[in-house]
Amino acid sequence: MSLLNTVYRSVFRHTSTFTLGIVLGVVLFELAFDQGADALFENLNRRKLWKHIKHQYEQTEACQMADEDSFVRGASLACFL
Repeated sequence: MSLLNTVYRSVFRHTSTFTLGIVLGVVLFELAFDQGADALFENLNRRKLWKHIKHQYEQTEACQMADEDSFVRGASLACFL
């Protein structure tokens, strides 16, 4: 019972501390919910998001130079696959 009395005296007794407690609770809940939803979304869409597949579509600098100058010798075959 003393724990409930302590919480009542420190948080719920005054309107200002009650409001501050609600605001802090809402902010912390929002942060936790947002991070949880993002983690769930990324888990459900693994290997479908751009950050997971961009390495398949981005070219290296050597490949870009080979594209600009098509007569460059020694360009890796991997650039053209």
